[in-house]
Amino acid sequence: MDSDESQEGTIAEGAGFILVATILSTGIGFVIRTFLIRQLPTADYGLFALAITVGGLLTTVCSLGLRQGVARMVPRCETESGVRDVTLTALTSALGVSVLVSGTMVLFPSSISQYVIREPGLAPYLPVVGALVPGMTIQTVVIATFRGKKQVQEPIIIRNLVSPIARFGLIASVVLLGYGAFGAIVAWTTGVLLSTGVGIYSLSCRTNTFTGLTFTPRHRELLVFSLPLMFSSVMWTAVQQVDNLLIGYYETSVEVAIYDGAFLLARLLIIALSAFGFLFMPIFSELDESNELDRMQGVYQSTTEWAVLLVLPLYIALVLNPDTILTIVFGADYSLAAIPMVIILTGFFIHVLSGLSGDALIALGNTQLIMVGNIGVGIVNILLNIGLIPRWGIIGAAVASASSYALFNLGYLYWLYRDTGIVPFSKKFFVPLTLSSTILACIWLFANTQLELSMISIVTILSLSYLPHLAVIIRTKRITSGDKELMSKILAFREDKF
Repeated sequence: MDSDESQEGTIAEGAGFILVATILSTGIGFVIRTFLIRQLPTADYGLFALAITVGGLLTTVCSLGLRQGVARMVPRCETESGVRDVTLTALTSALGVSVLVSGTMVLFPSSISQYVIREPGLAPYLPVVGALVPGMTIQTVVIATFRGKKQVQEPIIIRNLVSPIARFGLIASVVLLGYGAFGAIVAWTTGVLLSTGVGIYSLSCRTNTFTGLTFTPRHRELLVFSLPLMFSSVMWTAVQQVDNLLIGYYETSVEVAIYDGAFLLARLLIIALSAFGFLFMPIFSELDESNELDRMQGVYQSTTEWAVLLVLPLYIALVLNPDTILTIVFGADYSLAAIPMVIILTGFFIHVLSGLSGDALIALGNTQLIMVGNIGVGIVNILLNIGLIPRWGIIGAAVASASSYALFNLGYLYWLYRDTGIVPFSKKFFVPLTLSSTILACIWLFANTQLELSMISIVTILSLSYLPHLAVIIRTKRITSGDKELMSKILAFREDKF
């Protein structure tokens, strides 16, 4: 296998491993949220969702952009001591900031909940969120180090196995014992802290990070690259999560819960892209350093096209049956989110169609561009939410999010094309995309008119719809050598990697 095929094989083998683990962890996460939605009063679940949103936003701030910065710098280090310096610099920086934020949440929960978030019922949850933030922040840096070293198994164990399984077991136990939403947030935090402990232990065993008490700080080199990404990451998180905060600000925790259910289903679309994205950036960065533009184009198009094809049947099913699926999965109250879910789904599908443009630009070193773009889109998203939620409620929030996703993806694709000439997919890709979409739509239109849909029938039809979808791909898609390598690695996923 030549060097070109080796690079494609690395991302394919890693993606196959991560795709299976990502589906597993996403499935567990989906079950956790569905369980909570069904077990908790709607308003209580809304408070839980708000607490998780606050924790995610603060973690993004405290991570200082190091998730991307460490992943980019580690593969460029020439020695293991350099990797150690980068990792310890990131860990100490993130820990210091997260402890300060955590202390604020613990000391002033009432003031923050009443005057900042305008949801007094959230006050008891904030000290727990204060404990959650350092754990999530440290875990982010640990995973970024393994990502940069292209070590797949450790992040999978930490993020995709230990964390969701621990959270599921703890949450199910406390909720069934009657501790409600507050017990759920405590259990969620405990599960995250357990997985972070496993991550630190793995970092100690599999690297030389903790072999000595001293290291050479690389704050300037690391933070100059990473801090712009912190601002862009905060705004990217705002695009993803500010809806919940502003719905809670203008509406009630009930609307937060209903909207969060729709968002939860829509996020299933990005499973495949997330799996490919784990190894995409360090490999894309190496190809850029070697000035292998053709291989960069091949890697980008392969990951984008297969990510789109993997989620296309799910997208068609959700778009054509939103109220039915929401009712079956979450209950009748959540059918009110049917229109918002279709809008959000469209935004996410545009994101998948665009590919990993943001990661590609980061790998090329365009952090300033990412920062400006994400800040701009984040501001637009916040303004749209402020303008639309008071008038249109959760439909307005969905329009704001979908519009923001489309805007930043089109912007990043433009800059990526301008700098490299890379496009997300080939012209011939429209043939399988259009033909398969038509067949899948006909299947679901027939099912809607001829069958009484239930959970079992929906899962069965969705599973069977992949058969004609696969047939269309085999007959119409232009299969490149990189595609063959990608698919063979995914299908030949080896169980012994677990």
